[in-house]
Amino acid sequence: MTLDEQNAARIEELKPDVRWAGRAWLAECQRLNIKFRVSEVYRSPERQHSLWASHFVHKGPWRTDLDGYKKKSMHQLRLAADVYPINCTHFDIAQVAEQFGITHPFPTQDPPHYQFDKVAKQTAPVTPHMRLSAEAERKQFVAAIKRSAGKRRSDLIRRYRNQYGTPPLLD
Repeated sequence: MTLDEQNAARIEELKPDVRWAGRAWLAECQRLNIKFRVSEVYRSPERQHSLWASHFVHKGPWRTDLDGYKKKSMHQLRLAADVYPINCTHFDIAQVAEQFGITHPFPTQDPPHYQFDKVAKQTAPVTPHMRLSAEAERKQFVAAIKRSAGKRRSDLIRRYRNQYGTPPLLD
């Protein structure tokens, strides 16, 4: 399984109404060649408790007050992802995340942690064209026109004019 496939599988662990943001975030980062690994999304109460308890044994640089039972983490609510940069920085990742309402609330205390609690909820399924930026969508439209012929091409040009205005010169 490729890194992109692993990341996509982990993003599917998010709550259904915010998954669209995770998918769009991954797609945009791929487009920009920003590579990172999604290491953890959902966290069981046992795993959260283990992280909470480990601070008392190993006095590491970060700690959580969320024990997994009385106090739940955003991971338990399926509203968080931990990611690790590969060819970029957390600043790069956070800039893209921000476009989709994903926050990076603890950049110094817990750099891998990104939250989806401020993401606009979306219950309808996200189609591939909804994840594209307007410019990417326009480019795909032009490519489809160039690949088509006859009535289909005429229909696509008419739809393009209705949506965007005069199409660019087509070869």
